Amino acid sequence: MGLVNRPTQLAKKQALAAVGQVHLMRYYEDFLSALGLRCAQVLLTLDNLANRDQYLNARNTFTELLAYGAIPVVNENDTVAVQELRF
Repeated sequence: MGLVNRPTQLAKKQALAAVGQVHLMRYYEDFLSALGLRCAQVLLTLDNLANRDQYLNARNTFTELLAYGAIPVVNENDTVAVQELRF
């Protein structure tokens, strides 16, 4: 992105996190596919785990991913969860 300094505005940090997420997943995809494995991106927030229905949905998704032989790559969804980005 050609930035010299880390942005201070939250929206800019969120946008950069979204751009970086693509590169991160490409790395995981390349690495795991070289080993004959597949990966799946799972973006969560704390709310997804605190809410029982959302937690159960996430758990069911993990169960199915593992049944398909996919390795879940879990990261926080920084475009909507912003607590860590504030620092």
